[in-house]
Amino acid sequence: MPSLFKGRWTPVPDEAGAALLQAGKRGAYILWIALLSEATSRHSWTVTFSLYDLISRTGLSRNTVRKSQQDLVDGGYAAVTEGGGTTCRRTTYTLTPIESLGCKQPRQPDSKPIGDWTL
Repeated sequence: MPSLFKGRWTPVPDEAGAALLQAGKRGAYILWIALLSEATSRHSWTVTFSLYDLISRTGLSRNTVRKSQQDLVDGGYAAVTEGGGTTCRRTTYTLTPIESLGCKQPRQPDSKPIGDWTL
């Protein structure tokens, strides 16, 4: 299986990553890195994955992915903007732009967060 991260560079705010790790939310940290990697690759704060894509890309169990999704939402790292739940096949996440991290995002499916992709 090809690596999700091969040839990619993902900026991660140290303080935000450390907060997840210090809180013992290692699964949320791994999931967040996978979502950020895809967002960086696409130059979009909005990414869509199926539960099974996230399981195979992160190596986390189904229950850990679901708990980690909620941890990211509760912590203001991401918002579920479409899908999710038990009947949807794919979930669309809107990641908190790095410069806004730590602020709760309003749940507005029609709004598209923008961010400065210049690193």
